[in-house]
Amino acid sequence: MKRTLHTGQFLAPALALGLGFASLGSATAFGATATYEIIDLGVFHGTRAEGRVINDQGRILCVGSPVGGSGWYLSEDGVESELAILSGSSSTLFTGLNDRGFLSGTASYPGPRGTAGFVGAPGKAFSLAPPNTEGKGLNNVGAGVGTWYTSASFGPYYPPFGVRRAMRFFGGSMRDLGTLSPDNPFSDSDALAINDRGTVVGWSTFGGKVGKKAVRWVGGGKIESIHIAPLDGRTNSAAIAIGSDGSIAGYAFNFPTVMDGIPFLWTSSNGMRALPLLTGDNRGVPLGMNGRGEVVGAGVSSDTAILWTTNRALILQDMLPKGSGWDLDVAYSINDSGQIVGYGKKGGQTRAFLMSPGRAPSRPNVRWELVDPYPSLITRRGVTSNPEALSAAGGLRAGLAADGAARLLLRLESDRAGEFTVSLDASEGALGVAGDVKEDGVLLMPGDPAELSTAHARTIPKTARGHQAFVLYRAPQVFDRVGEDDSHSAFRLLAMSLRFHPDDGDEVTEGMNVSIARAPVVVFHGLWSTMNEAFGGFRKQMLSLIPDLQITGPDYPNASSFYSNRNRVRDGIQDALDLFRSKGYAVARADVFGHSMGGVLSRIWSQHPRSIRANNYYAGDIQRLVTLDSPLHGAFIPDALLALRAADPDLYADLATVMRSLGCPIDDGAGRDLSTFSDAMRDANIRTGITPSHAIIGDYEVDGTWVGLIKTLGANFDMTGIARLLQRLYPSSAPLDTHSDLLVSVSSQAGGLSPGQTSIHGHWHMGAANQPDVVLVCDALLNTWPDHPKYARGFPAWSPPLILHAPPPPLSLASVPPPPPGKLTIVAPAAGAVFRSGQTLSVIASASDGLTPTTVVLATRGILDENPDGALAFSLTLPPEAIGPQTITLLALDAGGKWVSASVGIQVNPNGVAIGLRAEPGFVSIHGVGRTTQARFLGLYSDQVEHDVTSSAVGTTYSSSNTNVVTVDADGGLITQGAGYATILAKLDGQTATMDVYVEAPEFALLAPELRLNVDGSQVHVRILGGDEGWRLEAADSLEPRSKWALVRAMSAEDPEDLEVSVPLPSYTRFWRLAKP
Repeated sequence: MKRTLHTGQFLAPALALGLGFASLGSATAFGATATYEIIDLGVFHGTRAEGRVINDQGRILCVGSPVGGSGWYLSEDGVESELAILSGSSSTLFTGLNDRGFLSGTASYPGPRGTAGFVGAPGKAFSLAPPNTEGKGLNNVGAGVGTWYTSASFGPYYPPFGVRRAMRFFGGSMRDLGTLSPDNPFSDSDALAINDRGTVVGWSTFGGKVGKKAVRWVGGGKIESIHIAPLDGRTNSAAIAIGSDGSIAGYAFNFPTVMDGIPFLWTSSNGMRALPLLTGDNRGVPLGMNGRGEVVGAGVSSDTAILWTTNRALILQDMLPKGSGWDLDVAYSINDSGQIVGYGKKGGQTRAFLMSPGRAPSRPNVRWELVDPYPSLITRRGVTSNPEALSAAGGLRAGLAADGAARLLLRLESDRAGEFTVSLDASEGALGVAGDVKEDGVLLMPGDPAELSTAHARTIPKTARGHQAFVLYRAPQVFDRVGEDDSHSAFRLLAMSLRFHPDDGDEVTEGMNVSIARAPVVVFHGLWSTMNEAFGGFRKQMLSLIPDLQITGPDYPNASSFYSNRNRVRDGIQDALDLFRSKGYAVARADVFGHSMGGVLSRIWSQHPRSIRANNYYAGDIQRLVTLDSPLHGAFIPDALLALRAADPDLYADLATVMRSLGCPIDDGAGRDLSTFSDAMRDANIRTGITPSHAIIGDYEVDGTWVGLIKTLGANFDMTGIARLLQRLYPSSAPLDTHSDLLVSVSSQAGGLSPGQTSIHGHWHMGAANQPDVVLVCDALLNTWPDHPKYARGFPAWSPPLILHAPPPPLSLASVPPPPPGKLTIVAPAAGAVFRSGQTLSVIASASDGLTPTTVVLATRGILDENPDGALAFSLTLPPEAIGPQTITLLALDAGGKWVSASVGIQVNPNGVAIGLRAEPGFVSIHGVGRTTQARFLGLYSDQVEHDVTSSAVGTTYSSSNTNVVTVDADGGLITQGAGYATILAKLDGQTATMDVYVEAPEFALLAPELRLNVDGSQVHVRILGGDEGWRLEAADSLEPRSKWALVRAMSAEDPEDLEVSVPLPSYTRFWRLAKP
C-alpha cells in the first residue's frame, strides 16, 4: 500500500516546543550494517542544503541558503530545479511534497494579508487558505493542514486574539478543527500531517493553554486524544506524522521543560508505545514515516540521524559504506521504497543527502504521473494518441471526479525499455476496487475505444524523460460503492496494480493511487431569489453531511427572461469545473440542483445540443439533474398575471409598480416566461432530454382560494404580499391547484416524470431547498447511481394547452363608465426623513381630485399591509434588520375599480453604533480576468443586531490594495483585472474589515484572423479558425466599432470550424482569444 503521508514537518515543530540538538558524542545502534548507498545532493547555489521530503516517485524537496532566489528546489535524477515564490508573495516556505508533485507551505505577503497556507504546483496555488495561516502537511488528495493564528481584526466573530488553531483547507475553504477543550475559547491546537483517508494529526492543549496532548481528527473533524496514559512518566505529547494505515509517530515530554522528549509510535491495536533511544541518548525526535511503519528522525543528545524499525533504533551513519566521508545529522523523510533524505556534513559543508537501500543492478526505476487531457489532448474523437503530445502534456492531477466521463492520462516512465501492465483487477493486486466498471472505471488505450480492466502498454523509444508508455483511465460512473460506506465522504482511494516487465532485468510491481472525488455540485436559484437565499441552508447542511464537497452557484438577474439567462447554466457549470481543476482534479461534468426557475433553466441546458461536446467526451455537461419545486410546465400565478395584463393593462401596470417596490418585479421577462402558455415554456419542453433527472415536489394543502392561501401563509411575506394583492384584484375564488407548493402545481413540478422518479414533500415554494428533509433527499440522490430507476432518462417533451382559461375578471364597475382616477399624496413621512431600524412611524396619505379609496395597500421592503376600509393612515414598524434607503408605496383602489399609487423615500439607520465589521466570506478565489463578483460585508451594532452594510448608502467605503488585480466600486462590486492577490478594505463608522481576493488569470494571445473588405468598404468579413484547444469567445451578434472589448461570436474550441461574421470594424481592430487554464 502506498505511503500517503508527506508531512513536510521538520525540526521546526520540535524546536517550537523546546527540543534542540547538541553534539555530545557518539552512540551505538543495534545490529547496524552497511546496507545503504548514499548520494550527495550537494548545496545547489549556496553553501548549505538539506533534503526535507522525498515522495514515492523519488522527487526530493530541498532547501539551501538562498542566493537571489527562494532557496527551495526540487531534485530528481540528479537534476535540480529552483522553486519560485508564489505570485504576489514576498517569500514562500515549502513544507510538503506529495506523490503527484504538489507542494504545501506558507506564502508571506506584504501588508495586512500576512501569511497564507497553500497547496499547489511549482509557482501556482491550487488551494489557498485564508490570511494568518500556515500550511504544513498535505496528502495525495490535495488537502492541506496547518495553523490558523487569530487576529484582533476579526472582532467578535472569531476566537480571541493570540489563539492558534489547527485547520484543514481544501480548494480555498478552511475548517477550524477545534481543540480538546471546546468550551475554552483560549485553547490552542495545531495540525501537522494528514493521510489520504483524511485523518489529521497534531496536538491540542487541554485544561487551558499549558498542557499538550497528541491528537488525531477523524470522521470529518472529530478530535480524539491518542495520549491516554503517561508514557514513561511523560504526560504531554505531539503527533508529527501519520501513515496510510493510520499509525502515528510523535514524541512525548513533560511540560514546561520539554527537554525530555522521547519518540513514540501509536497504532490502533497497541496504542502509544515508546520507541527506543540510542545508548547514551536521552531524547529523540521523529520527523517522518512511511507506509511500512518505518520512522526517521534524530537523536537530540547524540546529534545523529536515526531510523526506527521493528522496535530498533538504527544509526544511519553506521549503515553507510566505510569511508563515505559523511557525518549524518538529521533524517527528515522516508518513502515506501525505504529511501531517506536529510542532511549531514561532508567536506566541511552541510549538504543534503539521499540514502537508498542497496538495489540489485537488474532492478529498473519506475515512475508514473497522472495527467489531465483537458484541454490540449482532447480531439473530436477523444484523447489524442500522438506520443509526442502525450509526452509533453502538463496538468498534473491528484485524481478525477466520479462523473463517468473524465479521463486521466497515466504517463508511465522507466529508465529501461519494456512493457507496463496496469490493472483494476483485485486478483492482480488492485485495491479499493469492486469488480464493477460503474464503481471502478475502465482503462483505455489512446486512440482505441475498447474498455479494459487490464491494459498492456509498450514503452516508446527513449525520450528526454526516459522510456515512456501511455494508458488512459476513464472515471467511474458512481462515487458511492456497494458494500462500502462512502456516503459521507468527498474522496475515496483506488490503487491500480502497476507492473513493469523490462526487456532486461527484474520485474517491478507496485500500487498506483488515484483519488476519486465526487463531482462538483452546481446550484441555480429561481425567481426573486439569490443563490444564498435559495441554497444557503442547503449548502451548510450538505457540507455537514459531506465535508469538502464542492458546492457553487452563480447569482444572476432573478426576474429576467429565459433568453436573457440562456447562458447562466453553461457558464455556472464551466466555472465550477475550472475551480475543480484548479484543486488538482480532472473533471468533465457536474451534478446540478435547480430551484424554481433555476430548475427550468437547467433542464433547458441539459437538452441543448451544445451541452454535449468533445471536452466532456460527448457525455453532456450535467451528470445528474435534480429540480426542486420547478414550474416545468408553468405556474398558475404567472398565468393569472398574464390574463390580468390582457384584461386590464392599467391595473397590471399598477400591480407591477407595487411588486417592483417589494423587490419582486413581474414585468422583466421571467414572469411572462413562467406562464403555462408562454412561448418560452413551450420551447423549453420541445425536446426530450437524456440527462438522468429527478424532481423534488412540494405539496402544501390549501383550500384553493386566495383567502385560504393568505391564511395558510400567515406572516410569510414572500407570498402573502402577492396573495393579498390578488385577493383584491380577484375577490372570488382563484384558480389555485389544491395540490401545489402555493406557486406551482404538483403536476407542473413533476414535469411528466413518473411517481418513482419524483419525491413529494409537504413544503411550500420559498426556501424549499433549505428544508432539512429535502436536504436529506438530495444527499440520498447524490449517493444514488444515475442509472437507478429513481432517475428518468431526461424530462419528456410536452405541449401546453392551446387555450388560456382566464381567471375571474378584476373588480370593476363595467356597467358604468369609470370616472377619471383621482390623486393620492403621502403627507407623512416627509421625503428623506430619517428613522432607525425597529422604529414605528405613521404613514399618512390624502386623497384629492375625486379619489374615494375603498381599499388601501401599503408596500415596502419586507412588509405589506392593507386597510380594507379605505383608511389612509398606517402604523409601520420597520424591521430590526432594516438599513439604508427604503421606499414606501401606497396603492389605493377607488370606487371605479382603478388603482392609484404614491411613493416616498426614507432613510433607515441602525438602532445603535457599529462595534464590529466582517466580510462574508473573508476570502474569495476568482478564476479569470474581467469577472464580476459582489462582495458582502456585515456590521454588528451595539443593539446586537447584524446588518448587511455592503451598500455605500449606509456609509461603507471601499479600497483595493492592488487595482491591477481587482478593482472595487462604491457598493462593493469587484471586477478582476489581472492575476495575483489583493485585499479589499471596508470602512464604516471607525470599524474596518478586509476581504482577501486571489485572481487566477487565463492567458491571452492574439489571433490572426483573415480580413476581407466588402466592395463598399463598410463591412469586413472576419474568418476565425476554431480548434485551438481550450478557449472560447462569448456570444454576441455584432461588434460596435467604438467599443473597446466587444465580443464577436460564440466559438467552441472543441468543435473546430470556420466562422464568418460580417460586422463594421475600425482599422485598428484586433481579435484576441481567451485560453482557459
